Amino acid sequence: MFGKKLISGIVTFTALLFSSYHGNDAQLSRLTLRHSLTDIQIESRLENAFEYDFEEIFKCGRDVDIWFRITIRHRGEVLRREHFVHKVIFDPMKQSFLVNLQEQQSETECRTMEELKLSVSSFITTIKMPDNIQLGETIEVELTAYLTEVTLPSINEKIDLMILWEYSEPTTKSRFKVGDYEI
Repeated sequence: MFGKKLISGIVTFTALLFSSYHGNDAQLSRLTLRHSLTDIQIESRLENAFEYDFEEIFKCGRDVDIWFRITIRHRGEVLRREHFVHKVIFDPMKQSFLVNLQEQQSETECRTMEELKLSVSSFITTIKMPDNIQLGETIEVELTAYLTEVTLPSINEKIDLMILWEYSEPTTKSRFKVGDYEI
């Protein structure tokens, strides 16, 4: 029994790794920024990120995390860096996905893979404007997405999910002058 389970796990793992030799061409859409003198609203969407092999990964029996990192720069200096996670939890009894979007402080249940991809790909948050920034000064906002390791129960091995994005972290950035427009 154990031997069959091990062989099945190895076959599943090998098929997973080699079935999408092209990987996913994950990208972040252009940033939409709205700001006031006190806040910056940041919005983007992951595109082409979950096309190949992710259904199996999301249903693997482990929580899957999609991370987003916001970096705020002024004159090349990093003023703020924040990380947010989108957590996907599969419920095998309901055959649905629970998606926790940390930056939006929300949870949603998705019944299909299409709903899941839409939910987990959307990023929108509001953060505080860094201190000591004057009207007319330029701020750069950069958003990066990345994946971490997950242990596949069928083989009890960790795999780095970045392999499915060809080890490329999607990044988008934009600049604005404080006071040009407001929320």
